[in-house]
Amino acid sequence: MKLQKKVKNVVYHKLGCGLGDLILVVPVFRALKEIFPKAKITFFGPYSPQYTSMVKAIPYVDEFVLDEGAGKKSFKGFLSFWKAHFRKYDIIISGQTKFLPSLRLWLLSPKFFISRNPLFSHWKILNPKFYKKDKLHVISKMIAPIRILGYKEINYSSVIEVPEKYLSLSK
Repeated sequence: MKLQKKVKNVVYHKLGCGLGDLILVVPVFRALKEIFPKAKITFFGPYSPQYTSMVKAIPYVDEFVLDEGAGKKSFKGFLSFWKAHFRKYDIIISGQTKFLPSLRLWLLSPKFFISRNPLFSHWKILNPKFYKKDKLHVISKMIAPIRILGYKEINYSSVIEVPEKYLSLSK
């Protein structure tokens, strides 16, 4: 892929990241790291602070940005978010179809924006069912933008290394 050498910073945005979503998104991060092995992978998401240690255990992610305003219907707080992230990323990938979260990310002016929202995405997902809100399983929604990059075979196993001190709790 021609982009591999040019891309240094990649963002994956996941709106509404509970425990199940965190586990399901691991294969997406693994695929991104395989596609862009030298790039810094950043996760934008409004994940619950109680999952911080789990988010940090995902080995394919280099940086985490708690995007608290992502699900809000206003642009309150957007200016500081915009100043911190404007033109900082080569690619922003979002599985979103919602207008405001997609607009917020698009306004960060990445070189490429890949989204399930056809108004903003630089590359369109060819199958129209990917633009409908609730017609797909969450895994398909997360992986559709990765497939645009040419990644076909997704390894769906979610491997997260659990620190030794927590393994004893499971016994």
